Amino acid sequence: MDTSPKDSAAKQAKRLRETGSIQQLLETYRSINETDATWSDHELILELARAHSLAGNEKEVERFFARCVELNPRRAALYHCQVGWFYQRRKRWARAIDWYESSLKTFPNYHLCLFRRGYCLERLHRPRDAAESLQRAADTYDASSTEQQQRSRGIQIQALFHLSRNLREIDNLDEARKALQVCDELDCGPDVIIRHEHRLASRAEISISAGSPENALKDLLAACQLDTKSPVIWERLERMPPWEKRTTPKGLYCARPVSLAVRSHSSHWRGITEKIVATAKVPKSWRSPYGNILAANSKFDLRWPAST
Repeated sequence: MDTSPKDSAAKQAKRLRETGSIQQLLETYRSINETDATWSDHELILELARAHSLAGNEKEVERFFARCVELNPRRAALYHCQVGWFYQRRKRWARAIDWYESSLKTFPNYHLCLFRRGYCLERLHRPRDAAESLQRAADTYDASSTEQQQRSRGIQIQALFHLSRNLREIDNLDEARKALQVCDELDCGPDVIIRHEHRLASRAEISISAGSPENALKDLLAACQLDTKSPVIWERLERMPPWEKRTTPKGLYCARPVSLAVRSHSSHWRGITEKIVATAKVPKSWRSPYGNILAANSKFDLRWPAST
């Protein structure tokens, strides 16, 4: 690879990193240590930190970003956040949260960091803590300048979407609806961040939690029209309608088996449409509303077995 002798070491390192020559870059500076003059070259150290992150070198990522903090303390929050992102990409949620919290100690209103911390908390099944972090992210965005909001719009849309999910998990359904509604309003540009069918499926989840199965089914069917192959949407359809407990004379619970057969001319669904919903328990009063909703859609049909 051609490099100009006039280029600084940092520029050459950046060029190697951006062209994918990560191993060549790391081999060149393999023996760098605290006694080298280059150890005080902030731009070079930052490039090496990024290269180690791409290579998956955990100890070196922490070491080189720590050196970046020493050389430029004012950007400590940014560097700690990048270490957190390294661990988040590797699905080490708890470790990522530790670094995000270090970042927030010096920059409490770091919008991106608050969102990422909330996402990691969600993956650890801590919806209340996740909602708190994501709400802080949303509030930070609302308090920022118009210019900053334009730059952070994509992050805010994701923060609101995940905020809605976690509020639903803690049964704060009204606020969950509001967060998802704001997400819808913000995500209306040509560059869609959260696909519309995923927002419909999330709204359906809120309706299920609120005991509104008809609204949930309408949203799920609309989502399915937009993406007939989404396993997320079909997983939610499989849970429709909600369960109803019925006791037998012997005191045992039994289920009314329901089969939701999806009829479509699409070749994708031929042969795999017979078993969509299995072993659901459905009140008799719900049969007609579901049948009417599904009958209105030419691709769907609800079949009730004769036996109960």
